[in-house]
Amino acid sequence: MYAIKSSRGFTLIELMIVVVLLGIFASIAMPAFTGLIENNRVQSSASELYGLMQAARSDAVTRRAPVTISKPANSTRWIAQQGGETTRSVDFPSNVAATSATSSIVFNPDGSAANATITVASSGVDDSYTVAVQASGNISMRKVVATTETSDTETPQ
Repeated sequence: MYAIKSSRGFTLIELMIVVVLLGIFASIAMPAFTGLIENNRVQSSASELYGLMQAARSDAVTRRAPVTISKPANSTRWIAQQGGETTRSVDFPSNVAATSATSSIVFNPDGSAANATITVASSGVDDSYTVAVQASGNISMRKVVATTETSDTETPQ
């Protein structure tokens, strides 16, 4: 007589159910993941600008010559120049913008600079970062968290 063999494994229907569930979970998680990626782009761009400023200040003190950091018009690039020669540069992604009230920042041979603040932001996220230079030449970077104002309304009873 022939014995009935029990087979092990998944049926096609069980496999299709698992694939559908994975697709549903991925579609739920994707918008949050996109925001996380955009926020990381803004943070890394601000960190690169901070590093450019630190290096420019260090170059100014080491070489005893002023270093100018500026952003050419209609560009996403920030450059550090010493004696008319570009020494370093930072390129930003096209969707990340860095804005400042000043057109350039000059680090003097003693490490000092004029007060300046550069805001790094993106239209895709609410949070932004500021890179600030003090007159002493101290450079700082901080996250600016967007706040949403809620109005106090009374609920009828």
